[in-house]
Amino acid sequence: MKTALNPAPMTENIAAYPPGLVDILILNESEAASLFGGKTAPEKRLDSIRRRHGFETIVLTLGSKGAIPCEKDGLHFQPARKVKAVDTTAAGDCFVGFFLAEKMRGSGSKQALAVATAAAALCVQRKGASDSIPLMSSLRSLRGLRANMIFAPRTAQST
Repeated sequence: MKTALNPAPMTENIAAYPPGLVDILILNESEAASLFGGKTAPEKRLDSIRRRHGFETIVLTLGSKGAIPCEKDGLHFQPARKVKAVDTTAAGDCFVGFFLAEKMRGSGSKQALAVATAAAALCVQRKGASDSIPLMSSLRSLRGLRANMIFAPRTAQST
């Protein structure tokens, strides 16, 4: 079983949570500063944080700039799609949900990030919270994503 943690909203209880119980940590810059302190930009410390606490993956979200995943093979920058934001209320939850859904489907982090940033870009162009989160089918028409990359049907597995 893989565990994921998105420390939003950041509370004292989350700060006390044992990091060794988390495989995938998804957090923004202020949450990273709260959890790991330091005056250095969090992206410069992601790999040492990942190794020290035993995370398989850390994803640092950077809002309209994009996201940086850190895994044992290094860092990768995923730029955000440039859109006119109307409401960012559900952007983080949308990003995390689509990222984890894609990872659960067996995708690597690079593909999961492309899907998550596309979903978040659609989300911020609509008003509301849950109403702004796009349907999976909405992502299929986005430029720059391979048609078979998003939500390809799973093949039946024999038991």
